[in-house]
Amino acid sequence: EGERGRKALDRLSLCVRCGEIVGVAGVDGNGQRELALAVAGLLKPASGSVHLGQTNIAGKSPHEIIHAGLRHIPEDRHSAGLVLDFSVADNLILKQSDQLPFSAKGVLQPRAILDYAAGMVKKFDVRTRSVNTETKNLSGGNQQKVVLGREIDQDPKLLIAAQPTRGLDVGATEYIHHALLEQRARGVAILLISTELEE
Repeated sequence: EGERGRKALDRLSLCVRCGEIVGVAGVDGNGQRELALAVAGLLKPASGSVHLGQTNIAGKSPHEIIHAGLRHIPEDRHSAGLVLDFSVADNLILKQSDQLPFSAKGVLQPRAILDYAAGMVKKFDVRTRSVNTETKNLSGGNQQKVVLGREIDQDPKLLIAAQPTRGLDVGATEYIHHALLEQRARGVAILLISTELEE
């Protein structure tokens, strides 16, 4: 169900295979948002199942779903993809902040975080003066590269890309498209949801 209690998805069935991009296109408000959230575990389906490989991940916690290999580029990088007041480095480790080498016995390890972030900024061509820069000070394209890098650097099995180029310029859009095609070539299953029919 959608936000107002109305059915947003009804009897939908689809399969996304390894090394394949399945595109869902259409105008906003036709269930695409709910589809992405349900598959990502952020919206519990009233019925049905969501399988990642042989595992039904419907109803599992977001932490369990991430651990199973699902990554999600949300449609709104500001409200759901980033903590804008956090540094670039902190945003890059959001989903791994409780794991080695970024955390040991519940204590964050600043040197490991900064070293990792420096490598990620270079790898994903994030234009920033420092990995300590607050993410809100980056351009939209560079913010999206932070989200993209964080989500694909951990070898996902399934990547949900919801409106991945919304609000981006031509250069950033091309970068995102190239990165998604690279992931497909590596065997990642990609569910692409977009209002851009050309995409």
